[in-house]
Amino acid sequence: MNEREQSPVRKVSVPLWHWPNVLCLDAPVVALVWLFCLAASRGSTLSWVEPVILFLSIWLTYMADHLFDTANRPTPDLRSRRHRWTKQNTRTLWPVWFVILVLDLLLAFSLLAPWQLGQGGVLLFACLLYTLLNQRLSRRWFPKEVCVGAIFSAGVFVFLPAEGWMLGFFLLTPLFFLNCILISLKEQPIDRALRDRSLSSAGTLQLRWMMGMTILLQIALLWTDQTLAQPSAISMTLLACHYYFGKRLPTESYHVWADACLLPAPVLTLLVS
Repeated sequence: MNEREQSPVRKVSVPLWHWPNVLCLDAPVVALVWLFCLAASRGSTLSWVEPVILFLSIWLTYMADHLFDTANRPTPDLRSRRHRWTKQNTRTLWPVWFVILVLDLLLAFSLLAPWQLGQGGVLLFACLLYTLLNQRLSRRWFPKEVCVGAIFSAGVFVFLPAEGWMLGFFLLTPLFFLNCILISLKEQPIDRALRDRSLSSAGTLQLRWMMGMTILLQIALLWTDQTLAQPSAISMTLLACHYYFGKRLPTESYHVWADACLLPAPVLTLLVS
Protein backbone atom coordinates (compact mmCIF):
# COMPACT_ATOMS: atom_id res chain seq x y z
CA MET A 1 0.00 0.00 0.00
CA ASN A 2 1.51 3.35 -0.99
CA GLU A 3 1.59 6.59 0.99
CA ARG A 4 -1.32 7.95 -1.00
CA GLU A 5 -3.56 5.12 0.19
CA GLN A 6 -2.26 5.36 3.78
CA SER A 7 -3.10 9.03 4.19
CA PRO A 8 -5.08 9.45 7.41
CA VAL A 9 -8.64 10.67 7.30
CA ARG A 10 -8.60 14.02 9.10
CA LYS A 11 -11.57 15.04 11.16
CA VAL A 12 -13.96 16.94 8.94
CA SER A 13 -15.16 20.38 9.98
CA VAL A 14 -18.70 20.91 8.72
CA PRO A 15 -20.64 24.21 8.91
CA LEU A 16 -23.98 23.74 10.63
CA TRP A 17 -26.04 24.53 7.51
CA HIS A 18 -24.06 21.98 5.46
CA TRP A 19 -24.99 19.04 7.68
CA PRO A 20 -28.21 18.15 5.78
CA ASN A 21 -26.11 17.69 2.64
CA VAL A 22 -23.35 15.75 4.41
CA LEU A 23 -25.89 13.46 6.12
CA CYS A 24 -27.87 12.94 2.89
CA LEU A 25 -30.96 14.55 4.42
CA ASP A 26 -31.48 17.34 1.90
CA ALA A 27 -32.70 15.16 -0.98
CA PRO A 28 -35.29 13.28 1.15
CA VAL A 29 -36.63 16.58 2.47
CA VAL A 30 -37.00 17.94 -1.08
CA ALA A 31 -38.84 14.77 -2.12
CA LEU A 32 -41.22 14.98 0.85
CA VAL A 33 -42.09 18.62 0.19
CA TRP A 34 -42.90 17.84 -3.45
CA LEU A 35 -44.89 14.76 -2.41
CA PHE A 36 -47.06 16.82 -0.01
CA CYS A 37 -47.45 19.51 -2.68
CA LEU A 38 -48.66 16.98 -5.24
CA ALA A 39 -50.97 15.22 -2.80
CA ALA A 40 -52.57 18.50 -1.70
CA SER A 41 -53.01 19.84 -5.23
CA ARG A 42 -54.59 16.59 -6.45
CA GLY A 43 -56.73 15.90 -3.42
CA SER A 44 -54.88 12.69 -2.52
CA THR A 45 -54.78 11.52 1.08
CA LEU A 46 -51.51 10.43 2.65
CA SER A 47 -51.01 8.61 5.92
CA TRP A 48 -47.77 8.91 7.85
CA VAL A 49 -46.30 5.75 6.35
CA GLU A 50 -45.84 6.91 2.73
CA PRO A 51 -43.74 9.99 3.62
CA VAL A 52 -41.65 7.99 6.10
CA ILE A 53 -40.93 5.21 3.60
CA LEU A 54 -40.12 7.72 0.85
CA PHE A 55 -37.77 9.62 3.16
CA LEU A 56 -35.97 6.47 4.30
CA SER A 57 -35.74 5.04 0.78
CA ILE A 58 -34.16 8.16 -0.70
CA TRP A 59 -31.77 8.43 2.24
CA LEU A 60 -30.71 4.80 1.72
CA THR A 61 -30.04 5.42 -1.98
CA TYR A 62 -27.98 8.56 -1.47
CA MET A 63 -26.04 7.22 1.49
CA ALA A 64 -25.23 3.97 -0.35
CA ASP A 65 -23.93 6.06 -3.25
CA HIS A 66 -21.63 7.99 -0.91
CA LEU A 67 -20.43 4.86 0.86
CA PHE A 68 -19.58 3.13 -2.41
CA ASP A 69 -18.01 6.29 -3.83
CA THR A 70 -15.57 6.48 -0.93
CA ALA A 71 -14.95 2.77 -0.35
CA ASN A 72 -12.04 2.27 -2.74
CA ARG A 73 -10.83 5.83 -3.15
CA PRO A 74 -7.74 7.11 -1.33
CA THR A 75 -8.32 9.97 1.05
CA PRO A 76 -6.54 12.63 -1.04
CA ASP A 77 -9.04 12.06 -3.86
CA LEU A 78 -11.97 13.02 -1.64
CA ARG A 79 -12.44 16.74 -2.23
CA SER A 80 -15.90 17.26 -0.71
CA ARG A 81 -16.90 17.34 2.94
CA ARG A 82 -19.65 14.79 2.37
CA HIS A 83 -17.19 12.26 0.94
CA ARG A 84 -14.50 12.87 3.56
CA TRP A 85 -17.04 12.64 6.38
CA THR A 86 -18.50 9.43 4.92
CA LYS A 87 -15.00 7.93 4.63
CA GLN A 88 -14.26 8.87 8.22
CA ASN A 89 -17.47 7.30 9.53
CA THR A 90 -17.83 4.28 7.24
CA ARG A 91 -17.71 1.69 10.02
CA THR A 92 -20.61 3.37 11.80
CA LEU A 93 -22.63 4.23 8.72
CA TRP A 94 -22.87 0.72 7.23
CA PRO A 95 -24.57 -0.83 10.31
CA VAL A 96 -26.90 2.17 10.51
CA TRP A 97 -27.65 1.80 6.80
CA PHE A 98 -28.64 -1.88 7.19
CA VAL A 99 -30.84 -1.14 10.23
CA ILE A 100 -32.64 1.60 8.27
CA LEU A 101 -33.02 -0.77 5.31
CA VAL A 102 -34.68 -3.44 7.48
CA LEU A 103 -36.98 -0.84 9.06
CA ASP A 104 -37.91 0.54 5.64
CA LEU A 105 -38.75 -2.91 4.27
CA LEU A 106 -40.78 -3.86 7.35
CA LEU A 107 -42.85 -0.69 7.08
CA ALA A 108 -43.37 -1.18 3.35
CA PHE A 109 -44.47 -4.82 3.51
CA SER A 110 -46.61 -4.26 6.60
CA LEU A 111 -48.41 -0.99 5.87
CA LEU A 112 -48.42 -0.13 2.17
CA ALA A 113 -51.35 -0.97 -0.09
CA PRO A 114 -50.58 -3.67 -2.67
CA TRP A 115 -50.50 -1.19 -5.58
CA GLN A 116 -48.14 1.07 -3.64
CA LEU A 117 -45.92 -1.88 -2.81
CA GLY A 118 -45.83 -2.87 -6.47
CA GLN A 119 -44.90 0.61 -7.69
CA GLY A 120 -42.39 0.95 -4.88
CA GLY A 121 -40.83 -2.38 -5.85
CA VAL A 122 -40.30 -1.18 -9.41
CA LEU A 123 -38.67 2.00 -8.14
CA LEU A 124 -36.49 0.00 -5.74
CA PHE A 125 -35.27 -2.12 -8.64
CA ALA A 126 -34.48 1.06 -10.59
CA CYS A 127 -32.50 2.46 -7.64
CA LEU A 128 -30.52 -0.77 -7.21
CA LEU A 129 -29.81 -0.93 -10.94
CA TYR A 130 -28.69 2.71 -10.93
CA THR A 131 -26.35 2.13 -7.98
CA LEU A 132 -24.84 -0.96 -9.62
CA LEU A 133 -24.35 0.65 -13.03
CA ASN A 134 -23.03 3.88 -11.58
CA GLN A 135 -20.39 2.07 -9.54
CA ARG A 136 -19.44 -0.25 -12.41
CA LEU A 137 -19.42 2.26 -15.25
CA SER A 138 -18.58 5.63 -13.70
CA ARG A 139 -14.85 5.18 -14.32
CA ARG A 140 -15.68 4.91 -18.04
CA TRP A 141 -18.89 6.93 -18.44
CA PHE A 142 -22.36 6.85 -16.96
CA PRO A 143 -25.11 9.53 -17.26
CA LYS A 144 -25.90 9.64 -13.57
CA GLU A 145 -27.53 13.08 -13.78
CA VAL A 146 -30.22 11.79 -16.14
CA CYS A 147 -30.84 8.73 -13.97
CA VAL A 148 -31.02 10.72 -10.73
CA GLY A 149 -33.45 13.23 -12.26
CA ALA A 150 -35.76 10.47 -13.50
CA ILE A 151 -35.59 8.30 -10.37
CA PHE A 152 -36.11 11.28 -8.07
CA SER A 153 -39.15 12.38 -10.08
CA ALA A 154 -40.59 8.85 -10.01
CA GLY A 155 -40.02 8.73 -6.25
CA VAL A 156 -42.21 11.80 -5.75
CA PHE A 157 -45.09 10.07 -7.57
CA VAL A 158 -44.58 6.48 -6.46
CA PHE A 159 -47.12 6.41 -3.62
CA LEU A 160 -49.78 8.52 -5.35
CA PRO A 161 -52.53 7.07 -7.56
CA ALA A 162 -51.12 6.23 -10.97
CA GLU A 163 -53.79 8.13 -12.95
CA GLY A 164 -52.19 11.10 -14.70
CA TRP A 165 -48.77 10.67 -13.11
CA MET A 166 -46.94 10.22 -16.42
CA LEU A 167 -47.37 13.85 -17.49
CA GLY A 168 -46.22 15.04 -14.08
CA PHE A 169 -43.22 12.72 -14.25
CA PHE A 170 -42.11 14.19 -17.58
CA LEU A 171 -42.57 17.68 -16.18
CA LEU A 172 -40.60 17.19 -12.97
CA THR A 173 -37.77 15.13 -14.48
CA PRO A 174 -36.28 18.07 -16.43
CA LEU A 175 -36.48 20.21 -13.28
CA PHE A 176 -34.57 17.71 -11.14
CA PHE A 177 -32.18 17.04 -14.03
CA LEU A 178 -31.47 20.79 -14.27
CA ASN A 179 -30.61 20.76 -10.57
CA CYS A 180 -28.18 17.87 -11.16
CA ILE A 181 -26.56 19.61 -14.14
CA LEU A 182 -26.06 22.83 -12.17
CA ILE A 183 -24.33 20.87 -9.41
CA SER A 184 -22.26 18.83 -11.90
CA LEU A 185 -21.06 21.99 -13.60
CA LYS A 186 -19.77 23.34 -10.30
CA GLU A 187 -18.40 20.03 -9.04
CA GLN A 188 -16.31 19.09 -12.06
CA PRO A 189 -13.05 19.16 -9.99
CA ILE A 190 -14.59 16.79 -7.41
CA ASP A 191 -15.64 14.30 -10.10
CA ARG A 192 -12.23 14.50 -11.79
CA ALA A 193 -10.52 13.71 -8.48
CA LEU A 194 -12.84 10.70 -8.04
CA ARG A 195 -12.15 9.71 -11.68
CA ASP A 196 -15.89 9.69 -12.29
CA ARG A 197 -17.07 10.29 -15.82
CA SER A 198 -20.66 11.39 -16.38
CA LEU A 199 -22.30 14.35 -18.04
CA SER A 200 -20.08 16.45 -15.78
CA SER A 201 -17.14 15.23 -17.88
CA ALA A 202 -18.42 17.27 -20.80
CA GLY A 203 -16.98 20.72 -21.35
CA THR A 204 -18.50 23.76 -19.70
CA LEU A 205 -20.00 24.90 -23.02
CA GLN A 206 -21.71 21.52 -23.57
CA LEU A 207 -23.12 21.56 -20.03
CA ARG A 208 -24.49 25.05 -20.58
CA TRP A 209 -26.15 23.86 -23.78
CA MET A 210 -27.74 21.00 -21.83
CA MET A 211 -28.99 23.47 -19.25
CA GLY A 212 -30.47 25.71 -21.94
CA MET A 213 -32.19 22.83 -23.71
CA THR A 214 -33.53 21.53 -20.39
CA ILE A 215 -35.02 24.94 -19.55
CA LEU A 216 -36.67 25.12 -22.97
CA LEU A 217 -38.07 21.60 -22.50
CA GLN A 218 -39.34 22.54 -19.05
CA ILE A 219 -41.10 25.61 -20.45
CA ALA A 220 -42.65 23.54 -23.25
CA LEU A 221 -43.99 20.99 -20.77
CA LEU A 222 -45.53 23.43 -18.28
CA TRP A 223 -48.93 23.20 -19.97
CA THR A 224 -49.12 19.41 -19.47
CA ASP A 225 -49.95 19.52 -15.74
CA GLN A 226 -51.64 22.61 -14.31
CA THR A 227 -51.13 21.45 -10.71
CA LEU A 228 -47.37 21.46 -11.21
CA ALA A 229 -46.98 24.35 -13.64
CA GLN A 230 -46.58 27.14 -11.09
CA PRO A 231 -44.21 25.43 -8.60
CA SER A 232 -42.16 24.00 -11.47
CA ALA A 233 -41.81 27.39 -13.15
CA ILE A 234 -40.84 29.10 -9.88
CA SER A 235 -38.28 26.39 -9.07
CA MET A 236 -36.78 26.59 -12.55
CA THR A 237 -36.50 30.38 -12.22
CA LEU A 238 -34.79 30.07 -8.83
CA LEU A 239 -32.29 27.57 -10.26
CA ALA A 240 -31.54 29.89 -13.19
CA CYS A 241 -31.00 32.82 -10.81
CA HIS A 242 -28.78 30.66 -8.63
CA TYR A 243 -26.65 29.78 -11.66
CA TYR A 244 -26.17 33.39 -12.73
CA PHE A 245 -25.76 35.01 -9.32
CA GLY A 246 -24.13 32.23 -7.30
CA LYS A 247 -21.03 31.55 -9.38
CA ARG A 248 -18.66 32.89 -6.74
CA LEU A 249 -20.01 30.65 -4.00
CA PRO A 250 -17.73 27.86 -2.75
CA THR A 251 -18.54 24.55 -4.41
CA GLU A 252 -20.28 22.90 -1.50
CA SER A 253 -22.25 26.00 -0.54
CA TYR A 254 -23.34 26.19 -4.17
CA HIS A 255 -24.56 22.57 -3.94
CA VAL A 256 -26.54 23.28 -0.77
CA TRP A 257 -28.22 26.34 -2.28
CA ALA A 258 -28.99 24.51 -5.55
CA ASP A 259 -30.96 21.93 -3.58
CA ALA A 260 -32.59 24.66 -1.50
CA CYS A 261 -33.93 26.26 -4.70
CA LEU A 262 -36.30 23.30 -5.04
CA LEU A 263 -38.04 23.97 -1.72
CA PRO A 264 -39.75 27.41 -1.71
CA ALA A 265 -42.20 26.82 -4.58
CA PRO A 266 -43.84 23.60 -3.31
CA VAL A 267 -43.88 25.01 0.24
CA LEU A 268 -45.64 28.14 -1.01
CA THR A 269 -48.09 26.00 -2.95
CA LEU A 270 -48.86 24.04 0.21
CA LEU A 271 -49.42 27.21 2.23
CA VAL A 272 -51.90 28.73 -0.24
CA SER A 273 -53.73 25.53 -1.19
